[in-house]
Amino acid sequence: MSHQSIHLYEFGPFWLDVRERLLLRDGESVPLTPKAFDLLLSLVEHHGHLLEKDELMKLIWPDTFVEESNLSSNISHIRRALGDGENGQKFIETVPKRGYRFVADVREAPPAFDDDLIPKKAQSHVDATQPDMASSLRKRTSRWAWPAAFLAAGVIVGAAVWLMVDRQRAKTPAAPARIVPFTSFAGSESQPAFSPDGKQIAFVWGGESDDNNDIYVKLIGTEKPLRLTTNPASDSSPTWSPDGRYIAYQSDETGKRQVYVQPYPGPGGKRQVSAEGGFDIRWSRTGHEIIYRSGDRNERMMAVDIDTRPELRVASQGCYSKHGRSWVSADGTTTSLPMRSASSSSRRAPASHSKLTSSSC
Repeated sequence: MSHQSIHLYEFGPFWLDVRERLLLRDGESVPLTPKAFDLLLSLVEHHGHLLEKDELMKLIWPDTFVEESNLSSNISHIRRALGDGENGQKFIETVPKRGYRFVADVREAPPAFDDDLIPKKAQSHVDATQPDMASSLRKRTSRWAWPAAFLAAGVIVGAAVWLMVDRQRAKTPAAPARIVPFTSFAGSESQPAFSPDGKQIAFVWGGESDDNNDIYVKLIGTEKPLRLTTNPASDSSPTWSPDGRYIAYQSDETGKRQVYVQPYPGPGGKRQVSAEGGFDIRWSRTGHEIIYRSGDRNERMMAVDIDTRPELRVASQGCYSKHGRSWVSADGTTTSLPMRSASSSSRRAPASHSKLTSSSC
């Protein structure tokens, strides 16, 4: 059956009305943004089959360049709307690094026929060919009429009770958000950075005497932090690698701010990745490159290739620009660089393909 002839899809407690562009649950509309609806419809139409990320982005955003984070954000929105994972119900499966698959059972309903025409034809056919069958049909219909009526009444009463409870819940003010301190050490703590899995925080602590800033890492729910740096210089700006195995930071232990990378929790020691100073650190999404601003007077945008397997190794280094603050896109392919120019205030460069050599910066 052609998907174009399907107007309704049923899965779990939900109906997806293609013609009216509605997602319904127990007859009530579930709010979805237009792009989220298009994405859900594409997944449902191809239920049971893997849809690659690139294919989905072309379907939902044709002729438009968007970052992959837009796709994952809409997937999260759909999962919240469906209650994905609640009560053992699973609707959307993530295939790591590839795409998504709609895994729930789906029933397809074609456009409805004329409600009056079908009973008339059926009744006429029964009367003309088999009168006894028509009488039997009427008896069966009468037998189920009262249970159906009681069931309908029960549904109406249940809906009324649910509406009353829901309105009462809406009138009850939500409890205010409670702020819980993550650290309570003597001295000052600053520059917190969550690990990619959200279970740890790297931060800067000046120690009990508040006289030497070092990098510490604390597991959420524990009391004692792990000290990552121990030199007498000032260390700051901890930044996690995408896989959570390394922390980049800046330190002035050489007398000049430099960029360092250290395995976490180990093994191995730190490696200096900058040559002429550095700050404003960014990791590419793949974790194979660190982008930062050099510490010389030109403040060039530098890019350093990082090889982490089998161990940390600093490879080639190049630079992008002489001015501005860098921003790496969510997919790690583009670096935004504000530049001084007569025609434009900002430019974008591929994050790993168009670097200039150090001598040309």
